Amino acid sequence: MPGEKYIADPISPLSGIDGQLMIAAAVRYCLGRQSYIVPACIDWLVRWWGKVESQTAMGIVRDIVEALQQGTAETEWKDFAQWAWDKMPEADRSEIKQAVAWRQKPWPLFEEFGPMPTTVTLGGARVAGGAALSTIAPSR
Repeated sequence: MPGEKYIADPISPLSGIDGQLMIAAAVRYCLGRQSYIVPACIDWLVRWWGKVESQTAMGIVRDIVEALQQGTAETEWKDFAQWAWDKMPEADRSEIKQAVAWRQKPWPLFEEFGPMPTTVTLGGARVAGGAALSTIAPSR
């Protein structure tokens, strides 16, 4: 019916493309804030994380990593990103690592792992760079 919005699952706020889009939008809004909204958003994400689709989860973690690298995210986000990262499959982690490698900024997670790799494959090409590759975290 015209004017009515289709809702895939009225019980879950995460259902369908609209739900996933709103999750990403909410996180991006909260990333730059220094208020009550940060812990409220993180608490909500933790509660619903099992329902977040893989592509949305990767986008959220990538956005948080980038904000941490830029110094625009609060430290609560680092704790959440680490928690979410630990729940991700290795293939998703690898995709995130490669997506942020071009920034050539220190990787904000896993400081306890020591030196970073000196080469990485980006878009099928091997790239060398020592400190420039500190954006790539070692795999677990």
